[in-house]
Amino acid sequence: MNIIKIVRFLNDVFFEKKSLPPLAMREQLVDGWDFEDKRLTYSVLRHALPLSWFLDIRYPKWRKKIAVQHSAFGICALFVALDQLIFGQKAIYYVNQWLSSALNKDLRVNWLTPIARAILAQAPDESIFWSVIHDAAKKSDSWIAHLLEDNPNLQLELMFSHPPLWISCKSLNLQKEISEIECANILSTDLGGSAIQLKKTTEYVQSLFEAGQISFQNISSQRLRLILEKIEITPNNILDCCAAPGGKSILLFNHYPNANLTLTDLSLPRLLELKSNLIRVGIDNSTVQIEVLQHNWTTSSTLLSNKSAKLKNFDLVLVDPPCSGSGVTRKHPDSLWKKHDNHSLEQTQANILKNAASYVMPGGYLIYSTCSINSNENEKQIGKFISENPSWTYIKVELAGLIQKEFGMLQLMSSSADGMFFAVLQRKIDA
Repeated sequence: MNIIKIVRFLNDVFFEKKSLPPLAMREQLVDGWDFEDKRLTYSVLRHALPLSWFLDIRYPKWRKKIAVQHSAFGICALFVALDQLIFGQKAIYYVNQWLSSALNKDLRVNWLTPIARAILAQAPDESIFWSVIHDAAKKSDSWIAHLLEDNPNLQLELMFSHPPLWISCKSLNLQKEISEIECANILSTDLGGSAIQLKKTTEYVQSLFEAGQISFQNISSQRLRLILEKIEITPNNILDCCAAPGGKSILLFNHYPNANLTLTDLSLPRLLELKSNLIRVGIDNSTVQIEVLQHNWTTSSTLLSNKSAKLKNFDLVLVDPPCSGSGVTRKHPDSLWKKHDNHSLEQTQANILKNAASYVMPGGYLIYSTCSINSNENEKQIGKFISENPSWTYIKVELAGLIQKEFGMLQLMSSSADGMFFAVLQRKIDA
């Protein structure tokens, strides 16, 4: 274990506020890092916030000590030690040994050594750790405190667990083949077998992904298909406003193979990723059926399209705006440590929703979704839109397992599903 390298990286993320590569790129965290160092680093990133709450209980002065020379590195080393002890089930003798050496020799924060030993001696088993820090989480100034108040049934530990792995597979023959080859690797199936939860990815699964025969997509996102079945429309023109990286766009194409799709996003790099994913699954976005455009939906500017006849004449519009990602923290552990400008984010969502709605034809539908479990981004956002736009009505759709809200339905984070929100709106025919 290269503790100094790990500690420096964690210090950059926690205290220097440097950006972190996406979790999907964890294998390329740093060139030359071995597997164990990468695994441990991501484990600490995932658990850093609850570990900080534990320190608030056992050593309240730790936040002030960060300003002391080299102390931030020492605190990061203590995070690593606590993570190994509580979640890695390492022996306390082993953890104390390397931590003392790191603090005294490598990091030169000798004053922290006796304090760290006392803290480690009080570290609980993982089985009771979450109950110990639950009240601390509710009293913290973290945005997670609001989520716990907003969602009383939220299991706190799920936010810091390993993300579930799901694939989407539309071919019945391939579903059977995967079931046979990956039998021991399958945890569950859903959506008639087209959604498969795996324990881990394998070379075979990766080869199917690269060949475009499957996609990696959480079951919560795949449930969009059930919503489309519930509203029972056959749209001619579909608009996906914040389409990249393309998971829901591909789902829309597969569900409505004869519809015209207009896919937009603000970010040019993300649009390139979208096009790459379309090509990977065999969807040729150069055809007249699909149009990919860069557009900023936060403004009221006109969507520049080569197919002007379609403008403001969409039967179905999907709005999946930027959100806090509070339902997918397991995929982005660094987001747990960051503060969010929720007011600015909620205003962005409101602007996107308002502007996108103007492109729905009378009688057409708009589906609003986020990977957030924050009511301000979800049902309150929809409630405000409905109250300000009398030409729109909320359509109640019920799906098994989802919590019905006044305006929409919520999938709380579970052991197998990401947190997700959906709401269906319809523009009145006489609007």
